[in-house]
Amino acid sequence: MLAGRPEYQPDGQMGQDGILDLLTLAFARPDEALARARRVLARHPGPYDASVARQTIGIVLRDFGDARAAIGELRAALRLARRAGSAGAPEVRP
Repeated sequence: MLAGRPEYQPDGQMGQDGILDLLTLAFARPDEALARARRVLARHPGPYDASVARQTIGIVLRDFGDARAAIGELRAALRLARRAGSAGAPEVRP
């Protein structure tokens, strides 16, 4: 269960803990988070894992000062989270 969300279903590429680690890395080691998130997307993951990867990229780009690109990534993350039926979708905001 993830933060009271029993409906969370990781896509299986990285597992629940692995994919969610990207969000922590976005703040602790942004360069590594960016590289890992791009590797996740290169494997054509399901919508939930892709949403977390896009959200991670958006956070890093925002922190690097590229607001335009960050907004695009965060909007994509939101669309993917909604498609995945994620209860966390409202938390992904551009």
